[in-house]
Amino acid sequence: MCGISGVFIKNKQSQLTQLEAVVSEMKAAITHRGPDDSGIWCDYQSGIALAHNRLSIIDLSASGHQPMVSSSGRYVISFNGEIYNFNEIRKEITSENENVSWHGNSDTEVLLNCIDVFGLEITLNKIVGMFAFAVWDKKDKQLILVRDRMGEKPLYYGFIDGNFVFSSELKSISSSSYFKPSIDKESVDLYFTYGYIPAPYSIYKDIRKLRPGTGLKVLWEKQHVEEFEYWSLLKVAKDSQSDMLEINDDEAVALFDSTIGESVKSQNVADVPLGAFLSGGIDSSLIVAMLQKHSRYAVKTFSIGFNNKEYNEAKFAKRIAKYLETDHTELYLSEVDAIQGMKQVAKVYDEPFADSSQLPTLMVSRLASDDVTVALTGDGGDEIFGGYNRHVLANGLVNKIERIPAPLKSIARGCLEIIRQEEADSLNTLLRPLLPQKFKVMQLGNKLQKLSQILKTDNIYDYYEELLRNSHISNRSKNRISDLYANIQNFKLNEIGSYTNQVMLLDSLIYLPNDILCKVDRAAMSTGLETRTPLLDHRLIELSWRLPDRFKVRDNKGKWVLRKILEKYIPNELIERPKTGFAIPIAQWLAGPLKEWVNDLLNRFKNNEEEYFSYEIINRSWEEHLKGKKDHSQFIWSILVFQEWLELNR
Repeated sequence: MCGISGVFIKNKQSQLTQLEAVVSEMKAAITHRGPDDSGIWCDYQSGIALAHNRLSIIDLSASGHQPMVSSSGRYVISFNGEIYNFNEIRKEITSENENVSWHGNSDTEVLLNCIDVFGLEITLNKIVGMFAFAVWDKKDKQLILVRDRMGEKPLYYGFIDGNFVFSSELKSISSSSYFKPSIDKESVDLYFTYGYIPAPYSIYKDIRKLRPGTGLKVLWEKQHVEEFEYWSLLKVAKDSQSDMLEINDDEAVALFDSTIGESVKSQNVADVPLGAFLSGGIDSSLIVAMLQKHSRYAVKTFSIGFNNKEYNEAKFAKRIAKYLETDHTELYLSEVDAIQGMKQVAKVYDEPFADSSQLPTLMVSRLASDDVTVALTGDGGDEIFGGYNRHVLANGLVNKIERIPAPLKSIARGCLEIIRQEEADSLNTLLRPLLPQKFKVMQLGNKLQKLSQILKTDNIYDYYEELLRNSHISNRSKNRISDLYANIQNFKLNEIGSYTNQVMLLDSLIYLPNDILCKVDRAAMSTGLETRTPLLDHRLIELSWRLPDRFKVRDNKGKWVLRKILEKYIPNELIERPKTGFAIPIAQWLAGPLKEWVNDLLNRFKNNEEEYFSYEIINRSWEEHLKGKKDHSQFIWSILVFQEWLELNR
């Protein structure tokens, strides 16, 4: 796991003399991604410079130094990530071309020589892993960038005054002397809509994110990039409908137990200490159980807790750790920690990013980095196996909404909107102990509020957007929101089966890479920690899409097959409980112990109201939140994050 950056400039002598200095600035800005080693490779005649920051994981020797030149001398690479099947590919390369010379045992050298021997297209089909890399072809004078299939590793790029720049993080580009910051207001609106800025957009004009599963060739003379797709989740989902697995319950459990186990085993490879995040939920518990199965020692596990019982999963993680006999460490997060962590958020996430679970993610990453260099996570299980409530409810809810006459929808929406958030939550707290397990609901007031918005929708795209939407404060980004769904609509979403499948696909394409994976990558890498996600092995994903719905959602619960596999490792009573997610009690904290801090930041935001939108909207939302009328915590949090980011980057 590393950081990459580079520059491809106009071939002018005055700029060529600055080439190494510029890329050195960029490299220095992301030292945290690779504190163990760094390097720069320049070709002054071509105007290209590649830089690398190394976090040594496999082959800790100098032979893993980057940027790295291929055996033939044709290609140069700066690589971030891990190739899990590099040993198998190395054997293929050796059998295909005996003249390839090997200098070490790194996966980078295998990747580079694979491109040299088989070509880029075949290489991309062969490799299994997470990655973002830049490769320079000396022969064809061409720069190519590639991002992994699901978007685990980030890659920003753009033209600035005719100079092409790229990096793992935006702060690397903004540190360049070429950079002239210009905030993209449509991207600001996307941020306030979703709490993040989805690819291909970024907070700055002219800087974009490479989409998952794609690469691009830099056409420098035309000041243009040519994007190509080498793997498509849309195509995987569509093709799976004509190739569904015909298996029974026992066969499904056995197949996915074996497949997930192999993925965990393949990612349990490192020349440095390795552990895992353990939230106490299904996904992380399954990964830890399988990891412990393949380990001769007690696996190091890490979790974050809260004193608020409704949000605290640490106690469940501790029980599971005790049962599995892991070497467990936990840390409880307080309101004071939240304020201190908030001041780091704008530095860690170098464009506005407002998933409040970024705080516990950052804290657990710091906790883990004290003992290990690699941590496995359970990310991706919800999106791939139907783990969110929106997956479980999609089929019944969307069908019902479509059949409700418009006047009745309006009446129902009005009734829901007058329910005070605080009253709903208080009533829910009183009744929940008396209700059967399947009727117990977390954060009832918030869910009723969300339902009122869903009643405005009349198709699956609107339904999905309302589920993820943070606010309705502006329509400036309407065209960009449409662009996010354009490719999906061209594939005809209804061709992949149920509404559950459709929402899962939208989550995997939009929410997973732009929120979940971004959150984990920036938090972990800010501490020099590599995270790995066994459930996002693309072979497992392709297999999961061939799995009929009944193995994902059954009896009003998601992730059926994962639950059944986990029963083989952990007693059911340690797992079965309402889903809480990796969240913090943000609504209570904002209105309680953090109120003065919030007021201060919101008052400072007044200075920016003309540039973005009216402060009156913010103030009204804040007052409604304080009075318990509605839960505006996610919207308020996004304002706070934006203000902190703005003050740091202006």
